[in-house]
Amino acid sequence: MSYDITLAARAPGQDWDDVLDALEQSALDDDVLPAERRAELVAVLDRIEGRLDGLLGGWSRFTPTDDGTLAGELSSAEGGVQVSLHDDSAFVTYPYWEQQDPAAFHAAVAEVVRVVADQTGYDAYDPQRGDSFDGTFDDGSGLDVVRRINAGEDLVAASPASEDLPPRTGRAIAIGFVVAVVILVLVLLVS
Repeated sequence: MSYDITLAARAPGQDWDDVLDALEQSALDDDVLPAERRAELVAVLDRIEGRLDGLLGGWSRFTPTDDGTLAGELSSAEGGVQVSLHDDSAFVTYPYWEQQDPAAFHAAVAEVVRVVADQTGYDAYDPQRGDSFDGTFDDGSGLDVVRRINAGEDLVAASPASEDLPPRTGRAIAIGFVVAVVILVLVLLVS
């Protein structure tokens, strides 16, 4: 589980849903990154890495050997922060780990997002909040889930149970299932 920030090109006034739909479609296209574009993105990643030097204990770099759209990744020595740079987007993520100083960690991650946005020209979006990234993090619920897992809590058993459903929901589900089976049998008999 991680906290994710998505960065992408966005026209003034363009709705984030449109941007995210375009990114999803682009990911499905699976086009090969042309050598010239890959070289441009590697230069951008070089600049990002240089600007992040010394932040979060330093950075290691991964450069893919395949021909996908990933230009490269940076991983911080402290906090598990990752920066991924793709052809039309970038992502900054960090795992839901306990941090010694959450405020300082959040400030450092916000600086990472700022540097990536500055170097790519992309706008930042926070999917956890469903809006543009404003420099703050809403990671309390994710941290709570990790704490509960670490404490050995069975989250499946702790999720809303059937007794929390509206009255007669179980009966409605059973009737729906029976109707579906009857329709299936009739379709098979007619075919």
